Amino acid sequence: MSSSLMVYELLLLIVLTLLGRVLYRLTLHPLAHFPGPKLAGISGLYKFYFSVLKSGSFHLELQRLHKTYGPLPPPFPLKN
Repeated sequence: MSSSLMVYELLLLIVLTLLGRVLYRLTLHPLAHFPGPKLAGISGLYKFYFSVLKSGSFHLELQRLHKTYGPLPPPFPLKN
């Protein structure tokens, strides 16, 4: 087996793994049904963008998201 074929197989494996992870987080993950930006649901790049590239304005983005999508659900089931 040539080394270039092994490199392509490795790249294909990496791409399929990342695609599988994205599909899982968008469809099967327990938090997938909550509203919000999809990029925030599939990776940490959303927080990184606002924390690092937007000079630490992630807390302002969270306030905007709360206004748009409503409050966070409780972290535990409510008992009647």
